[in-house]
Order: sequence, then structure tokens, then C-alpha cells
Amino acid sequence: NFTLIGLHACADLTPKIIKLFNECEQAKALVCVGCCYYSMQINEDNIFCEFPMSKIGKQLNISKQIVRGTLRSATQSNYKWYNQSNEDFELSIKSIYYRAILEFALCQIFPDLAQLSLINTT
Repeated sequence: NFTLIGLHACADLTPKIIKLFNECEQAKALVCVGCCYYSMQINEDNIFCEFPMSKIGKQLNISKQIVRGTLRSATQSNYKWYNQSNEDFELSIKSIYYRAILEFALCQIFPDLAQLSLINTT
């Protein structure tokens, strides 16, 4: 018997750990701190492959209502943004903007990266 622990269980690792826990009789407890949900794999229809996991979530078809950007913003700390000076806030916004431009350009140059991207390049 053991406890299954996942700390910083990025992206699809969180649902995989939960599935493993449900399938393994020897696992008696689960401690999982998930993160980076915005990096979960999506299918050709831009729908997350491993989300939602619950029956009710699947019935409500919520995967079509949630996009990567939504999940990314959910990982941001309100406290971080609230306590920033105006100059720091502007710098943060610029760095996010420049990162998005770089990501878009890379996806145009290397189409295989598009499936990992937060940006819909189509």
C-alpha cells in the first residue's frame, strides 16, 4: 500500500496520475498539486484530450467553452498583479505580448509546434 504524490504535476500528468490512482488498488491516498493546465494536449478540434475528467463535465461539454488562454490566466496570481507598480505592470504586459508574437512566428516557421502552442494560428 502506498500514497501517490504528484507535486508540480504539469499538464497531462495530473489527469494521468488521477487515472493511475483510480486503477491501482494498492494506492490508498492521492496528493496531487497540478499546474500548467494550459499545456494539456488538444485534439484537431482544439479540444482538450484529458479534460474534463468528470461525467458531468463531459455531459455539459465544457471542454468546448475553455481555451488555453483561460487556463493560463487561472494560474496567475491576483496578488502579483494587484501589487505591481504601473511601470512593472506595463513591463509584464509587454513581455507577454512579445512572447505571444514570438510564439506565433515560431508556429508559422515550424508548423509542428502549433499543437503545443497557446495561439490558434489557423
